[in-house]
Amino acid sequence: MLTLVPFILSLAGTLAATVGFLYLLRQSRKMRAEIAQYAVEIEVLHEKLKHGYDSIASKFAAAEVDRKQLTQDMANLFDRFDRVEMHAGICVPPKPAASGFNINKRVEVIRLFKEGFVEDEIAEQLAVPLGEVRLLTYLQKVQAGSPPNRPGRGAAGEFHAA
Repeated sequence: MLTLVPFILSLAGTLAATVGFLYLLRQSRKMRAEIAQYAVEIEVLHEKLKHGYDSIASKFAAAEVDRKQLTQDMANLFDRFDRVEMHAGICVPPKPAASGFNINKRVEVIRLFKEGFVEDEIAEQLAVPLGEVRLLTYLQKVQAGSPPNRPGRGAAGEFHAA
């Protein structure tokens, strides 16, 4: 019986090892099937990624073409705008320059002149340059019909009606 126990034990060990080996073989086949499935999924994802990249690349190329066309269109519009501006200057008379002298002050200069004030007093009282007062009084004299002496420049280069 003693010899039978080791034999049974060795048979049980061999049987356990065979069952373990078969179990590992079965697990290995499952893992291979899972790995094959993952490989297929990875290939599908790779194809999707490649398709997405190609789609983005084609859209980028189209956007670049559109950008170049817009740049060209803008350049054409700027050229047309420059030509229109050039023609507008010819067709439309320029706005008259705004007078730097207040109309109310002009009227006030003439009123004081008619009241008998001297040009220096008018310029000082209204805070108007003396040259402008002299010019306005000269024009008033011409308009009134009394031909004044021709205006000239004094020693300091100031305008005055002699």
